[in-house]
Amino acid sequence: MPLVPILPFARDAKKLSRDEFIAQHPDPVLMVNPFRSIHDTGFETKAADGSEHGSTITVARIRKRPGSNAFAQMITIGRAGNNDIEIKGSGVSKFHAYLSRGPGGQVLIVDGGSTFGTLVGDHELVPRTDKVPLKSGDVIRFGDAVVATFHDPAGFYDCLLAASEWGRVE
Repeated sequence: MPLVPILPFARDAKKLSRDEFIAQHPDPVLMVNPFRSIHDTGFETKAADGSEHGSTITVARIRKRPGSNAFAQMITIGRAGNNDIEIKGSGVSKFHAYLSRGPGGQVLIVDGGSTFGTLVGDHELVPRTDKVPLKSGDVIRFGDAVVATFHDPAGFYDCLLAASEWGRVE
């Protein structure tokens, strides 16, 4: 799934009740902080609307992209185009990490053997070994420059409302 601008989600959070928002946006998300694209290697990172990343937070819906790859039980993250979540940022490997569902539907993250590593909070994941359950608000670092925050739908709604109240999301 491409990264998409946060603004439409923020607008929905302002006008919908929590239950309506969750019904309309049922997937957990990664809120991806602005990051530097890999322009000098021929990669160009753009949001789905064609705008450059770097000035706004973008959102990745956590869901399997039909036909993306053969890993049916994994939602893959990386800079290659066949990942479910494509992030073309500095320090993000072609196949960087993946998300899966654990007991009770909890989202788990695993580093896929990336070059520059994956951190959840201050915990650096042991590649292909650690399966860390995520909770809403967990901060994830992919490589050396891409920072994202995981949210379940309710946590995403709360975050958007809190940011709107402080003027950080218009």
